[in-house]
Amino acid sequence: MLPMFISFEWSGGWADWIARSPYLNAVWISGVALMMVSTVPTVSLKRIRIPHRFVIPTLLGIGIMAGFFTTAPWPTLTFVGAAYLASIPLTIRAAARARRAAAMRQAEPAEAGPPLPAAAVLPLGEAAPPAGEWRH
Repeated sequence: MLPMFISFEWSGGWADWIARSPYLNAVWISGVALMMVSTVPTVSLKRIRIPHRFVIPTLLGIGIMAGFFTTAPWPTLTFVGAAYLASIPLTIRAAARARRAAAMRQAEPAEAGPPLPAAAVLPLGEAAPPAGEWRH
C-alpha cells in the first residue's frame, strides 16, 4: 500500500505517476505476492521482548508514533512502510548468520560432562516405596 500512501500525501506529478502507473503497480503487486509465499525472513513483532529498563522509553515512542499517526497519517505510514522494506535485507543477513551459527554448534563435538548419578537399584522382590512416604 506504500504507493497509495505516497499518492495520498504528495498528489500531483511523480506521486500520481507512482500510484497510477499500471506497469509499476504490476511489478509492485507481483513483488508483494512473491513475498507472501516466499520463505524470506521478515521482522516479527511477536518475538520481541523488551528489557525492563526500556519499557518507559518504548511506551514514550509508541505515544509519539500515535501522535504522528493522528496528525500526519500518510507520511507516517510511508515512513513505517519504507522502514519495513529497508529491514528485509537486514533480517535476511541476520537469519543467515543464525543458520551459520547453528550449523557450527551442530558440527562441534558434544562435550562430555560429569557422569550422571546411577539410579538406585532395588533388590528383586522389594517394591519401591510410595511417592509420598519416607524411607529410612
